[in-house]
Amino acid sequence: DLPFDPTNLIPFWGGAVHHDFHHKTFAGPYASIFTWCDWAFGTDKAFRAHQKKLRGGKEAMYPAQFRGAPNAEAAEKRRAKAKAA
Repeated sequence: DLPFDPTNLIPFWGGAVHHDFHHKTFAGPYASIFTWCDWAFGTDKAFRAHQKKLRGGKEAMYPAQFRGAPNAEAAEKRRAKAKAA
């Protein structure tokens, strides 16, 4: 995803982050466009927990803010490196 992509302005658009997480876990989320369905049926709980972890424990609304972060471990290493500097 590009940060200036107009689809980032659509609050229920999951985009590539949703899609990549689905293929990484195969346990949800299932809707890449109508993400409110995943929220309503609770199939995005793992995705929301992962995003919260990437954000350093902060809740946030869609779209996902850490586009391009390959995984939680990489984000943690980057934060640790920044703190050490």
